[in-house]
Amino acid sequence: MKSLCARIAFACLLFVPVAQCQSTPAWVQNPVNGNPVSSPPTWPMPMGYTRFAYDPVLQKVLYIARQNLCLNWTNSLWAYELPTNTFTMMTWSGSFPNPHNCAKVPGISPAEDTPTYLSDRHNQTVSYDTLRSRLVLYSGDCDQPDMYHWFSSEPAYPATAAGDGWAVDCDPCAPGVRVEGGMTYTDPSSDLLIFYGGQQVGTAKADTWQYDGVTQTWTKILTSCTGAGCVPCGTGCSNLGPRAGQTIVWDAVNQKVVMFGGYGKNFQVPLNDTWEYDPSTHTWTNFSPAVKPPAVKYPALVFDSKRDVIWLHDVLVGGSCSGGCDWTYTEATHTWSQQPETGGPTPKGTNTQNTLLMDYDAHCDALVATAFNGTEKATMWYLPLSGALTCSP
Repeated sequence: MKSLCARIAFACLLFVPVAQCQSTPAWVQNPVNGNPVSSPPTWPMPMGYTRFAYDPVLQKVLYIARQNLCLNWTNSLWAYELPTNTFTMMTWSGSFPNPHNCAKVPGISPAEDTPTYLSDRHNQTVSYDTLRSRLVLYSGDCDQPDMYHWFSSEPAYPATAAGDGWAVDCDPCAPGVRVEGGMTYTDPSSDLLIFYGGQQVGTAKADTWQYDGVTQTWTKILTSCTGAGCVPCGTGCSNLGPRAGQTIVWDAVNQKVVMFGGYGKNFQVPLNDTWEYDPSTHTWTNFSPAVKPPAVKYPALVFDSKRDVIWLHDVLVGGSCSGGCDWTYTEATHTWSQQPETGGPTPKGTNTQNTLLMDYDAHCDALVATAFNGTEKATMWYLPLSGALTCSP
């Protein structure tokens, strides 16, 4: 099988003028195209401990960001359109119009959860439910054992009033309070949310849960485990042990959940083992590939549905990586391959690795990413996987 680089180069020669072709695919940084401190703001402020989620209905990348500079909480939802390099605020908690004001606004900015909006929080886990066209958000800091959803049909600001646009699915939810967990939606045929681990009251958990979209119930799964690193988790149960700060994605072609990175009992030590989970057999498997990316917490991991590979943009804190920073994982062969792409977002500072976010934009066949760069403005990057940015109608 040809390397991804060779396939892109061949496609470039066939379909794109030579002047636009590049021997090595490169990340492109888009200019900031809005103001995060205007009233209303037209650009989000960067935020860590969250995820991008591609919305196939809007054909945009959803980003839960913060709405003021004073608190480390997410409280606004934005949609990013790559072809126009624009953000639209979809919902907000009400802490604007003064983004530098840390105080709650009585009657507008909710101090507690409401039926139509979740309280300001961080460390939540998100995924996109493709059957119901909705973004799902689970738990977060401040002892919230809840789950909310937001439909793509919701209008953009200012049609959606402050503190509106979300609906609660369960509160409390069976897995309880979880931060830095891994969650992914499978597909409409199985209609499940799969959740693993995360922190609970400062302790990394080692359990697998699934949420059935039809019965709207959470169930703790009795799992089995094969390969290196398996540990007992109760009578008739084994799994990969305590873990948080990992990312899991759904490989829709091979019908498997893939997990990479995170940390175990020692919060300071990142991991770089790769696990696959089969929801039909409730089995976790570590195939222990000989070649693998460096260890990382909060990895930027996404599924590329066009090429049937999982992408990882792996930049260590401080901006270092061995050779190229991009890797692909092929579930069919259980192998990692380092890619030749250059550039891309790099977190700035010692505690900002959790701000590296990425997703695959199927509309434009590109990776979209961001990372905190030391300013109050989110910086957006994209990697055109076909050699040039070509967005379908």
